[in-house]
Amino acid sequence: MDSKTFEIFSQCLNAVLDKLKIRKRGSTRNCDRFLELRPRDRLVRDGSRYHFRDTDAIYGLPAAVRDLVWAFDDAIRAKG
Repeated sequence: MDSKTFEIFSQCLNAVLDKLKIRKRGSTRNCDRFLELRPRDRLVRDGSRYHFRDTDAIYGLPAAVRDLVWAFDDAIRAKG
């Protein structure tokens, strides 16, 4: 995926993530508290891999989202 495609995709993905409220890890007492994504939680590119800067801040979502990003990247590469 070229840098322009990645930039557009990551902006779209981060906009969607901004609208989601992710459950915060913690005790059952805190289960109703939600964590808004902060800029440091954003999806970033490291070489040819994608990751979140702070995966501990996001509960349950990173692996699924990374799989989606990698599938998107594979599709872009396959089209050449």
